[in-house]
Amino acid sequence: MAVLNEWEIVPADLEDFPETLVASEVAGILRIPVFRVYELARKGDLPCIKLGRQVRFPKRLLREMLETASPVKSASSQHRA
Repeated sequence: MAVLNEWEIVPADLEDFPETLVASEVAGILRIPVFRVYELARKGDLPCIKLGRQVRFPKRLLREMLETASPVKSASSQHRA
């Protein structure tokens, strides 16, 4: 188990999570704020499903997204040319 913050403990491995994740779990995995998770989902950059007013993130789709993501060049390496 890994500590997400002082109030919440989350599994250290993605496989230990349930099949659908909530925004706070995704935020912990990606190490980004929860509001950013919702923002990325709203823009279509993060795979999610809506169940009424609730948003869930399928673990399978999140794993696929992470495995196929292309590395981003840092801003400092772009200015070295």
